[in-house]
Amino acid sequence: RVPEEYVGGVVDLFNQRKGELQDMGLEEGEGMSVVKYLVPTRGMLGLRSALLTATRGTAIIDSVFDSYRGMIPGEIQARDKGSLLAFSDGEVTSFGLEGAQDRGKMMASPGDSVYKGMM
Repeated sequence: RVPEEYVGGVVDLFNQRKGELQDMGLEEGEGMSVVKYLVPTRGMLGLRSALLTATRGTAIIDSVFDSYRGMIPGEIQARDKGSLLAFSDGEVTSFGLEGAQDRGKMMASPGDSVYKGMM
């Protein structure tokens, strides 16, 4: 179950993970949508935290084993981004930021002072 305003993001997450839509509908009076997908096991890995992030913690998630099937061809999206930590004390350089920007959200700018372990 997902609040109606987050259904688009949830459907997108399932599609990125090779999910097959089985059913979608509204629950009367609650403002919640029920979305049912068949998702391969490798697509389920890490999905719970992604769904909770996309729905701001409001999704109600349930999973049940369906069946054994052949492997679905194609890549399934891996983890998007994570936390980046400074590995030593000093100043942030543009060269360092350029190498790290595809791995996470930048919270520092060139010239900022950082300490070891700072996010």
